[in-house]
Amino acid sequence: MTHPVKPRDLHRTQYAGKPRACVKVRREKNDLIIQDGISVLKTDALLVPVPSYLRVVSDEGELITPSRGKQFWISTESFDPFHLVTEM
Repeated sequence: MTHPVKPRDLHRTQYAGKPRACVKVRREKNDLIIQDGISVLKTDALLVPVPSYLRVVSDEGELITPSRGKQFWISTESFDPFHLVTEM
């Protein structure tokens, strides 16, 4: 499997910059399903914004939206089906 973000959307990468709380997600088609637990991203973790064709959902299928003024970012150095998602 490949990374869920299409190559055309990888142009806006950014380092985490500081330790950031994140969640592990499992990709199923266009859904990023949140798994149990919280992790911490390292400062040098490379991230890209979660594009509009991917949805972050709970394990019950409920759509999760980012906090006001923020957006979800996904790790670029991870392999399907598991990735890390944070909010920046």
